Amino acid sequence: MKILITGSKGFVAKNLKFHLSKNNNLLYEYSRNLGLQKLKIFTKDCEIVYHLASKIKSNKNEEYKKNNVELTKNLCSYLKFNKNKCPIVYSSTNKINDASIYAQTKKKSEEILLNHSRINKSKVYILRLPNIFGKWSKPNHNSFLATICHNITRNLKLKKINKLGTVNLIYIDDIIDLLLKFLRKNISQKKIINVKPRIKITIPKLIKKIQDIWIKHKNGEVINSSDEFDKNLYSTIISYLPKNRFFMNKEKHVDPRGYFSELVKSNCSGQFSLFTIKAGKSRGQHYHHSKHEKFFLISGNAIFIKKNLISGEVIKFKLNEKKLTEVLSVPGWWHEIKNISKKPAYFLLWSNEVFNAQKHDTYKIEL
Repeated sequence: MKILITGSKGFVAKNLKFHLSKNNNLLYEYSRNLGLQKLKIFTKDCEIVYHLASKIKSNKNEEYKKNNVELTKNLCSYLKFNKNKCPIVYSSTNKINDASIYAQTKKKSEEILLNHSRINKSKVYILRLPNIFGKWSKPNHNSFLATICHNITRNLKLKKINKLGTVNLIYIDDIIDLLLKFLRKNISQKKIINVKPRIKITIPKLIKKIQDIWIKHKNGEVINSSDEFDKNLYSTIISYLPKNRFFMNKEKHVDPRGYFSELVKSNCSGQFSLFTIKAGKSRGQHYHHSKHEKFFLISGNAIFIKKNLISGEVIKFKLNEKKLTEVLSVPGWWHEIKNISKKPAYFLLWSNEVFNAQKHDTYKIEL
């Protein structure tokens, strides 16, 4: 399809473009620096318009009128001139009745589009959107949540944010899923669609949640991904990381046997670790009452020994790097791992709980 996107450098448009480009669509990307003649050309044969251009923040009222109202007028005028009856999908706001100049110009733009629909006999879909969050939104511009994420990941103070009241939020991927549906014909009979937020949250609670997630990230912990909002919020937070925080050195606990390093922790999903065993050395020689683990040899050769503490039954089996095998440590069974190769053996380890020195459930004995 030939698709016109206004505001092509904006937050929503940047996300939408990557989804549309997957199917070899021809994208006409319009931004205010291109000039109106380019818009006139784009409206000749476009098959749908995503009218996403909008002035959100400015000290001059004229900027809102020019980039919200006048651009919408010109868009409709050019479509009519080119006898193009393609549908228009317009991103409006759920604060349409606010007294702000932004809301006033968005409402005026809605009226222009509805009038265009009546005169030109074309479909117009007006999406009244809540606050959107996600990657590629500009901090200190069109998203206070982006500002919070940007500042917290840089240890900067939160300035000029009204910390009172509540906010309605929806994730950018949810908006993109909705926008893509309009590529199919007759998606909706409604001209004005009030998009429901995914969550309503107080601003102090939101800030606290972001701070808690950020602390967990720095400590090598991951959040509970079963909570959709927390999962999307975490993805948003790390998208604002400064480049020098893309990398994090992990501590190595070194002893004569090799080293042990905790990689990822989760109070919901346990802990992932990496450890080595030097040639001829052993690890383990302990048992657990409730804790259980999964071992994966990724390099070297080893022998895994297990002994039932009640029956005395002993199980031995060899592990080879050429075959990826999961070995389960079972509560009530003592276990030991010996490196039988001439090079260090490397293991990945998952445990069902995060290690707690005060309550470790690990009891070392020699058998």
